[in-house]
Amino acid sequence: MMKVLTYLHDMDLLRDLMELMRSEAWMQTVTISVLPRDSEWIKALQIDVLLLDCTQDPGAAFAFAKMLRNDELSLCIMYMVNQSKMTSLQVLKAIDPNGVFLCAPFSVDKIMRELMKSRIQSRGYLSPRYDESTASQLIQDMGIPVHLNGFRYIKSAVKFLLHRNDQKLLMHQLYKEVARIHMTTSSRVEKAIRDAIDYAYRYDPQHIQIQNRKPTNSQLIHLIYERMLQKQREANEERKVAV
Repeated sequence: MMKVLTYLHDMDLLRDLMELMRSEAWMQTVTISVLPRDSEWIKALQIDVLLLDCTQDPGAAFAFAKMLRNDELSLCIMYMVNQSKMTSLQVLKAIDPNGVFLCAPFSVDKIMRELMKSRIQSRGYLSPRYDESTASQLIQDMGIPVHLNGFRYIKSAVKFLLHRNDQKLLMHQLYKEVARIHMTTSSRVEKAIRDAIDYAYRYDPQHIQIQNRKPTNSQLIHLIYERMLQKQREANEERKVAV
């Protein structure tokens, strides 16, 4: 079941979309008319996709998207934007490089196609919520505590690689993407991850070392990435057996 949260200004489009969604058994929808001030209730609802209309009040939409990404919620955000306002599109891509962007004119068919793509793509992998908890546990198991900035940056880096399904991304590019998510600099991301590894190696080296050595940033991130892929493969095999 995919849970979709919708925030639309066009009432006719919203009505048509809701009518169509009711006939789709794989989809559950929640509609809001005002953007909330925090993300706690979104966490509670375990939303998979947010359809966010940025056409009427882009400033509020930008702030809301930034809050969700700062809170590291694992959901796909589909941004509805006016193609003529390229500045808005650039700002949103900086906030959320993994977002899905729907450009006006909008239609029910266009929105449903993107929702169907999200559903199809998620079938081959674990859900983002499971990725979140599994990545957190793997990082903690290596001796890196959650209060360190490096913990959050490592988790975001692994998520980015998983969503891109690409482990060949150069580290300076990966630092840049993580820095965008957390509104900081690449150098701070690199240093925080290095400090987190140093901390874990100093207090409990056997849990974090790779080939009896302290790992580099790249080695640690890609090790966690590979372990996540392995867990996904195991989960997919369990699904096949269950079916």
